[in-house]
Amino acid sequence: STKNLFSFFISSLCVITCSIVSAIPVPMMSIWTKELLLTTSNIAMTIFSYLAGSIIVLLFFSRLSNFFGRKPVVVLSLILGVISSLLFMLTNSAAGLNFGRFFQGLYCGFTTSAAMSWVIDNAPKDKLWLGTTFTVAGPYIGLSIGTLFTGIIIQESYFDTSIIFGATIILLLVLVMFVLL
Repeated sequence: STKNLFSFFISSLCVITCSIVSAIPVPMMSIWTKELLLTTSNIAMTIFSYLAGSIIVLLFFSRLSNFFGRKPVVVLSLILGVISSLLFMLTNSAAGLNFGRFFQGLYCGFTTSAAMSWVIDNAPKDKLWLGTTFTVAGPYIGLSIGTLFTGIIIQESYFDTSIIFGATIILLLVLVMFVLL
């Protein structure tokens, strides 16, 4: 049906967008290292913070969408993505980066469990393989897009976190709107 196809498209976009948003800080670490005087330990802590957020969700809350439904949990995940982007936009310390990465980990954990399940639930009945394809390939597509475009923006223009993360906030809020349709 048209509704299932729309849900399949939006849920796939949520999976891809999650990886785009989570990839953005990676090329920015070199700039933050200089601007915030980060140490190697500070950078390692951002990775730990991200993994802690993801692991907490995947271990303890991965079945939340089975009880509350896919859409409410995907909306929650997108809101966590907005919070992480706001934290990155406003940070001026290693602790701020850690909080941003922790919320990004929560965002990606909920997206992985709920949005990927939503993709599978709404895969076209005559092409069920598309559900698996998008849940497997979606993160790679998103990571590639996020890293590539952030690198280009940093290389070719004035670096401003409010522009980069402002764009992610707008994208995530637009997705919230489409999920709620």
